[in-house]
Amino acid sequence: MDTEITGFVTESDIVQKVVAEDLNPSEVKASDIMQDLTSSSSLLTPDMSLENVLNAMMQTGWKQSTGWKYFPVMSDSGELKGVL
Repeated sequence: MDTEITGFVTESDIVQKVVAEDLNPSEVKASDIMQDLTSSSSLLTPDMSLENVLNAMMQTGWKQSTGWKYFPVMSDSGELKGVL
């Protein structure tokens, strides 16, 4: 099993992208609706200042309908350390 984190799915992703669109959940893959982390320049690291964290969040449209609501905190080696 591949344990590399490439994205994540939230409850609001399911509600907005599956339920609201009247899609059949058994036919939708997580990769179809997940927040993709593989190409993001907005990943947070544990050593970032809060100012830099907020700037990164705002650049992605944080809490707007087209932006991310949750942000992964990743180590330099790519290990998930937490989620904000």
